[in-house]
Amino acid sequence: MRTKIFIFLAVIILSVGLHAQEIDFNEHKKECGTYFESKDTVHLPHFGQNLILDQILDITMKRQSALKSSTVGLLADNIPFHIPVKIWVYRNNDGSAEALSEANARRLFDEVNRHFAVNNTGIQFYLKCGITYVNSTKFNTIDSDNEYMDMIETYHEPYAHNWHLVHSTTTDWGGKARFPWYSPNFCFCVEFGGTLPDSRILTTVHEIGHTLGLLHTHENTRGTGNYNGDAANCFQESVSRTRTQAIGCLFSVGSKKCEINGDALCDTEAAPNEDSYRFIRVDNSTNCNYIGIINSDGTSYKNVGTDNWGDTWNPPTRNIMSYVYAGTCRSEFTSGQIAVMHMTIMEYMAIYTVIYIPLPVVLGYVPWYNLHSITLSGTVNSGENETFIVPRRIVLAPGSNTYTIKPGASVDLFAGESIDMNHGFHAESGSVFSSNVGNLTGCSTIIPGMGLRGGSLSITEGSLTQEDIDECISIIKKALNREYWNLENKNDDVITEKEKAKFFTFSIFPNPANDFVTIDYTLHVDATICIELYNLFGQRLKLILPEQNQKAGGYSVEAFVSDLGSGACIIKLSSGDQSESKQLIINQ
Repeated sequence: MRTKIFIFLAVIILSVGLHAQEIDFNEHKKECGTYFESKDTVHLPHFGQNLILDQILDITMKRQSALKSSTVGLLADNIPFHIPVKIWVYRNNDGSAEALSEANARRLFDEVNRHFAVNNTGIQFYLKCGITYVNSTKFNTIDSDNEYMDMIETYHEPYAHNWHLVHSTTTDWGGKARFPWYSPNFCFCVEFGGTLPDSRILTTVHEIGHTLGLLHTHENTRGTGNYNGDAANCFQESVSRTRTQAIGCLFSVGSKKCEINGDALCDTEAAPNEDSYRFIRVDNSTNCNYIGIINSDGTSYKNVGTDNWGDTWNPPTRNIMSYVYAGTCRSEFTSGQIAVMHMTIMEYMAIYTVIYIPLPVVLGYVPWYNLHSITLSGTVNSGENETFIVPRRIVLAPGSNTYTIKPGASVDLFAGESIDMNHGFHAESGSVFSSNVGNLTGCSTIIPGMGLRGGSLSITEGSLTQEDIDECISIIKKALNREYWNLENKNDDVITEKEKAKFFTFSIFPNPANDFVTIDYTLHVDATICIELYNLFGQRLKLILPEQNQKAGGYSVEAFVSDLGSGACIIKLSSGDQSESKQLIINQ
């Protein structure tokens, strides 16, 4: 975790200065404690290839009418992502100083859903198992990042989005979240002090954005600092949406600055925030017009007019992921940010079913964002015992389907709203069947029971089908392999300059392969190459180390792959801090 150094400047505020803004500076004396590290760019599928964002939205937001049959999913809802939430509200050991009353905690939940709805995000939240109050003076006032980690690890509901609401913190942040590639993920903390101002509702939406893969709009994805305004030419996101990296920017020549610098999103404008002047200053909380940047205490500001190339800043003052010194200005997500959240949900919000024979084979995954309502058909055989607990609706044997519970089998159903039993439902003599509708207690989930009946469970999907999910996952995997890198900008000159900056290039043949694959690589400089083979879930299967300190020139390596089984794998070559990957299909 980076150590943050605050620079406090004592200045005389001019008559045209801060008080004319009608902004409550106290609401931003604490910042967001979520910081991105440049090494984490490997987890951003859209990095350098924003063209995939529209592809994702075409799938998740436009294919909502088709009903297809698969293994998991929604029930006839037009919102593609329903995310279960667990809310933890803290208070002192004696029950005093609660972060929020239950009424305000529920209002917060409703307001978060409203913000995600009015921005057409396609994301809504539901309470998976109610609101839990925790008597803990230690956690009710967070004093350090270690204490924060202790809290989110101690109180964490699996397969839910965990909201931690505390009374106060003595840290320099008022909200802090976990990026989804860290464990535990899908959790955040916000301080409330017993009240629920609009600014804290928006802070909550901001932190949720981080848990779903969004960066600050002023981020510096590739630099050593976290603020775009401080960045040098090769690392600053420019105001221009078409400006590309110059020849002097090694390894990124020709790439759009807005795709690899800043927050790596071209549809969020570049932000001028600096380390010492961390917030965007606006004229007032209604117009939200940019007029400069301001320090954390609101005691000093300066007018920074242009980026490193002389273009006038027009920062995203209304974006939820921005640092603006009028918290209520922040109210918008862009379509690119929405696509990133959708990718994050599909990539990380799932449980993979794996068997080992002897190498791991993925049977499939259960996306727990699709499990708020289900339909059931098929057969539950003798000796099989299943419990399904869902917050909304269960439908048994829809249409012409059947759902049969055989003698010696047991099924328990719990639903928050309704259980529909159609004509094709049969609980035969000697079976055990129970159903309950009403307020759910506890935090049980249907996920552990998924797939245990060898495929006899069938769940009809609604707005987002398994086919849609698989297509999105395929795009994400290709993007993480950088297969789409810089396609929008490629021309012969750009490729030439980029190739000059690379240590190596490589190809594989044949693809698909049966027994052996040949890896041909060309070193453009003297270097040592490492060759690794991974499965699609990041587990290394083989390591090949050619001789060290090879001279510039062409080389060839043959790898035996039939022992890896049929399917896809990733071949990765690396040298120093450079790496490149290609996908190989193995046929047997």
